[in-house]
Amino acid sequence: MVIKMKNITTFVLFLFIFNYALSSAETLPVPGRLGSSEIATAQFGKNRLFFYMTPEKHEMAKNFMIDIQENMQHGIVTAELDFPINEVTPICTIMTDPIGYDENNQPIYADTKGMAVFENHAQHVKRMIENHWKVHFYGLSKDLSLIINFDANRFHQDQFVTQYKFLKEHTLPIPEYILVQDLTLVDWEMAKGTFTGTILQDEETGDRFIFPIFDTQIACTVYTEPAIYLGPNIAPEYPGANTLPPHCPIAPIDRLGDLTPGSAKGKRVSISIRGLVTKQEMDEFANKCQHLDVNYPQITFNAENQQTRTYPNGLLFKEINLQPDSQLSVVRRLPDMQNVEVYERLSQNSVELIKSLKDTFSLDYQPGAVRILELTKKDGGFSNFLCNEESLNIPADATVVIVNRSKIPPDYCHFPIAEDFTKQGLPWIQLYPFPLNMAVTLTGDKLKDLSITPVEEIIYRDGRKDIENVDPNIIHDKFAIKLILFVFY
Repeated sequence: MVIKMKNITTFVLFLFIFNYALSSAETLPVPGRLGSSEIATAQFGKNRLFFYMTPEKHEMAKNFMIDIQENMQHGIVTAELDFPINEVTPICTIMTDPIGYDENNQPIYADTKGMAVFENHAQHVKRMIENHWKVHFYGLSKDLSLIINFDANRFHQDQFVTQYKFLKEHTLPIPEYILVQDLTLVDWEMAKGTFTGTILQDEETGDRFIFPIFDTQIACTVYTEPAIYLGPNIAPEYPGANTLPPHCPIAPIDRLGDLTPGSAKGKRVSISIRGLVTKQEMDEFANKCQHLDVNYPQITFNAENQQTRTYPNGLLFKEINLQPDSQLSVVRRLPDMQNVEVYERLSQNSVELIKSLKDTFSLDYQPGAVRILELTKKDGGFSNFLCNEESLNIPADATVVIVNRSKIPPDYCHFPIAEDFTKQGLPWIQLYPFPLNMAVTLTGDKLKDLSITPVEEIIYRDGRKDIENVDPNIIHDKFAIKLILFVFY
């Protein structure tokens, strides 16, 4: 479906008015954003990610957005995969393939002027990477997507058709190549106080990571992955859409839990430039970058095959045989905190559960010296556990055990707790896998770093079912995130 952007009559897919302005709000510089001078890298499974932003690249992205507004005449409603598409699809990409050829066998494009603008930008990115990184960039391709809402967003893996065609057509022997995707995210009229980004699913540990941009920001992440070779001196065959880890775009949503839900959040632009770099050049470049440590767990199993996840930052998750929910008597309702209802419960009805938690985590406490808090979240962005510190009144040296009693559909995954590492100068937010049969222990002081995850369906979706195209159009009841905090003194 081709849409004339300057003559939309039946419906409006875009409000194609660009009014980009930098905010005066100060944020902590993190890699991949303006203000961070170093190029940083981190390993996520088999994928190495690079985070970089220079004043030149920042200005280039802003100018490209102006060029889009002034020169692009058409858009194509499409998606790389078989997404459910409708008139308000959140993914719109200009057609980069020819729609035909003239008598001289020259390509004809749906939007010749817009295509020339995009090609010029892609070549500029290519030259920048080659000049700054001291590498050679082959097999160039490009995509431009506008992320508006969640209707068609799904977890997927990317296609590198152009790059695999390049590898197949070149004479053997060929050096080993790395697939490279330069992904730049640009705020385009995002509402104040919102964020957007990409969710990445780590297939080995189950952790999820959001690589966010906040309103007014531009950020760049370069995803790399070894090309799939069938054997020595055998050119790779295109494997289909199964490169890069399962990931999903996030439409703009509220950053904090106490912001007003349901209002217009705006949109963002994703600019993807893909290509190939030899493994030797990428390895040499990576050795010169700042290396970032990822908060990955050490995973062990006991004799009963129960899992323990020990994180470097002090979080300790253990699989446990939890008793069914009991009717906990209310002591009092505490003030709400960032769209979270807070209740204090009597501990007498949870004697067996408290004993089980005590034994599981080897806790030393006096009988009766435990406090139970029930937190329920149904809307909004991230809700920090200690945003209402006086009300919860949890001492920094207390031991806190959290049990997950969330009400979400059984075919979804549980990620009710998040940690915003951008506050520590790292370019991601980590979502901890926390199924109903686990409990986590931490200190009262550590709670200040943690938040309850936004109640957005896409965050909890099982990415494997998306990729396998299982039940893509199921509508579930509204989620409710419920966490029970046992505070041991």
